[in-house]
Amino acid sequence: MFGLGIPELIIIAIILLLVFGGKRLPEIGKNLGRTVSEFRKVKKEMTAEKTKGRQQEEEKTLENVNSLENKLINGATDKIPVVKKARTLKEKADKIKDIIG
Repeated sequence: MFGLGIPELIIIAIILLLVFGGKRLPEIGKNLGRTVSEFRKVKKEMTAEKTKGRQQEEEKTLENVNSLENKLINGATDKIPVVKKARTLKEKADKIKDIIG
């Protein structure tokens, strides 16, 4: 533990006892524990927010890539006369289906 042995820890405990007194030492320990706990909580929240932000960025990027891909495919296929005519025929067939039934 930080390169401290038992004798060093005992000396530190005695110094703390002399400086703060026996009555305040448990209170200080409790407050120190709460502080460490709060730091861990904040760290966990920040990590979660960071991860969530990354996921949102990845989703947006994926949506942009898919959108660009669709635009490229549609733009390229619109240039091909056969595909353009097939789409027109499909649209007309869909209109007829809507009228009929």
